[in-house]
Amino acid sequence: MAERVTLEMRHMDLVADLRAEVAAWWESRMQQQQPQGQQHKAKVGEGPLRLLTQGQELSADMDEKSLAELGFKDQQLVLVSQGASKQIGVGQQFRGHQV
Repeated sequence: MAERVTLEMRHMDLVADLRAEVAAWWESRMQQQQPQGQQHKAKVGEGPLRLLTQGQELSADMDEKSLAELGFKDQQLVLVSQGASKQIGVGQQFRGHQV
């Protein structure tokens, strides 16, 4: 589902601030989509939120950089997607070890 939202941020705000704003928006969006009284399956903690802009992912190691340091402009588009959580079942290998 494509949805466009405008977040008001300052150039001196950190990527971590942007990530927190997006996570709060995502969580409220997930709650609004579910029928009343039913817990939603896609929670923020069930898979990492990926932020992508100008062809690169805003990884966690960028969290302490300001938006200005990364060259953010007014009305810059940031794509958000939820990655799949890693679940390892019996018999699957993880980093060369049998589980």
